[in-house]
Amino acid sequence: MTKTLMELPRLESIKCAHCTGTGLRAGNDCPRCDGLGSFLTKRGKAASAYMRTLLEKLARDVAVGDVVWFPVGGMKVATAVLRVELNVGPTHRIRLHGVRRMTGDDIAFTVANGGLVDLAHTPQELAEVRAKVEAYQATLKKSGEASKRPRQLKRAA
Repeated sequence: MTKTLMELPRLESIKCAHCTGTGLRAGNDCPRCDGLGSFLTKRGKAASAYMRTLLEKLARDVAVGDVVWFPVGGMKVATAVLRVELNVGPTHRIRLHGVRRMTGDDIAFTVANGGLVDLAHTPQELAEVRAKVEAYQATLKKSGEASKRPRQLKRAA
């Protein structure tokens, strides 16, 4: 099975003035943009935050059958949640249980009650998320607040 990554949404950004968009300053990563060469605008940050709400879920809202990323060793495995344990231990954490597809081994991980869990999506669902994020960004003002008129995205030639 090949892994398909989501084509990232075009979030509005501006070029870093400190490094003139190169990401380097005196041979090292630019300290202002962390070597990226650009910053997200307020509109881009709001769209990025909206995207996180589509890709994550509160641990207490996870239900049996949801497909989430389980951390296993140094990697993550996407599998369906088979059982949810609430109020585990003295700190009332949530434990999610699943099964590894390749080996059939039981896997579980514990997360805080208010913690976030990454949802696993199909490539088609990720394309829908990308379209929703770009459409949402088009409805925002420069300040990142909702606007009554959608703006047009500039297309690169």
